[in-house]
Amino acid sequence: MAALSPVALLLACWTVTVWGAAVALSLPGAFDLVPLFMRREGIATPIFTSGGALWLVTALAVYVAADRATRAALPRFRLLACDVEAAARRVAVAHGVLLTILATWLAVAAAGAGGPGALVSLALSDPGAARSALLEAKLFPGMRLAYAALPATGAFAAALLPLSPDPRTRRLCLSLTLSAVLALAILTVVLSQRLLLLQLLSSAWIGASLAAHKPARLRWIAMAAATFALGWAAREALTNPTVPTAGLPAAAQKLAFYLVNDLSNSLAPLAREIRHTFGAETFGGLTHLTLSTGEVDALLAPRLDALAPVRGGGEFSLLTAPYVDFGAAGGAATVAAFACAARLVYHRAPGHPGWAAAYGQVGGALLISSHSAYLAHHNLLVSLALIAALSPTTVPPGGTVDA
Repeated sequence: MAALSPVALLLACWTVTVWGAAVALSLPGAFDLVPLFMRREGIATPIFTSGGALWLVTALAVYVAADRATRAALPRFRLLACDVEAAARRVAVAHGVLLTILATWLAVAAAGAGGPGALVSLALSDPGAARSALLEAKLFPGMRLAYAALPATGAFAAALLPLSPDPRTRRLCLSLTLSAVLALAILTVVLSQRLLLLQLLSSAWIGASLAAHKPARLRWIAMAAATFALGWAAREALTNPTVPTAGLPAAAQKLAFYLVNDLSNSLAPLAREIRHTFGAETFGGLTHLTLSTGEVDALLAPRLDALAPVRGGGEFSLLTAPYVDFGAAGGAATVAAFACAARLVYHRAPGHPGWAAAYGQVGGALLISSHSAYLAHHNLLVSLALIAALSPTTVPPGGTVDA
């Protein structure tokens, strides 16, 4: 299972990001929209500096070293038996609650828009207005965390699937995962929740693979890739229906631009002197959950505003956000801490659905680590807490296995 280790997933993400950005920038004829998107976000190619590249190499080296050191220090662990059927029932209840909240929210929004048909028509004709209507119909503060937790229950069900000998439980788990995919695919089109869909698809496959001690069927990768591609293309077709292009389709070019933008956000803070932000960029998820984001942003407003010249669209990456917050030494220490935490979860994941589901979330976050510091995002923290609450109790049957 070395291909699903934290280092392997991190390196896969950054390889795709660097390679994809390089291809997009070197083929302006095929990617004719990428320069347009870059100008909109104020991104110029001189931002890709050797200093930024040196930091990324250093941060990657720190991550790998911390991961290797943690792996060497961890003991062999005992494979524990657990009640898979009971865990599946708990996951089904939690998943049902989340879907009920989502369905109620959509029903309220549809009623406000004049009915389900009117809401669908609005989504097709004016996605921005449909998004506003949905956001205005939120049932309670923080409701977003309800559908943001669907990757947790959907992926947990996928991790339980290969462990259950009961066909009924396997069918239940499969239905839970597929319903989560369907719900987030719909939200991808109407609310642009592509990151949550990608997190669900990747974490479900990773979690199922670790739970079963072997990679899940490769056809699931193809199906997941097709689902994400269709959701991405549908969203772009709705939001950019009149974008002219002589090169590749607009959806493919938008994805290429995201890679360019992510690489720019990772390199730009190293191209000039910045004022560090003491955790606001890396650990914004904690301030969100503690309802202190407003106070922190107000306290650090001058420093956060000063980051505008080095920020394109979106957020800083997992490797760069710690540097932005704490400088080189503090950033390296934070990267090392992330590496240790990810390896600890991976160490416990094989054969246990709860730990496998948790590592699925961590692994999915590592696969988008060039896009944001998602390992500390409030969505992921809530998902991990939910998985911990639903995780089955274990009974040691004896014997040991290697991590």
